Amino acid sequence: MDVKIITAPDIDYTNNFKILLVDFEWAELESYTHIFTESENDLIIYLLKDSTNIEWALNTANQANAILINCDKINNLEFLKGYLLSYKNAVAYGKNNQSLPAKETYYDIAVWFTKLCQKNNLIKPTWND
Repeated sequence: MDVKIITAPDIDYTNNFKILLVDFEWAELESYTHIFTESENDLIIYLLKDSTNIEWALNTANQANAILINCDKINNLEFLKGYLLSYKNAVAYGKNNQSLPAKETYYDIAVWFTKLCQKNNLIKPTWND
């Protein structure tokens, strides 16, 4: 299984499972890609770091099976974060999102990644039923 990390302006046109991560650092991302090592499916991770390419951000958001938005950072992406939170497949991450009670909030990215992958059969559950 391959995990491909893509930034603007590149686009992936395959049918692989896609996740858009908004406002994450490379180090954060690298620490969670190990979750996918057992998967038989390829995964595309779009990484949105700034607001210089809004068209790319919206295109990848529309392609994404899931969107994870880091609400701990305050920067020039705030308007875009607010818009993307309206997507039904978007979830907020962090401690600074108490103003978003309607959205599911995760304080642990590994938990979100694991649940998302198990739900979509990208990885096998780690427990026995």
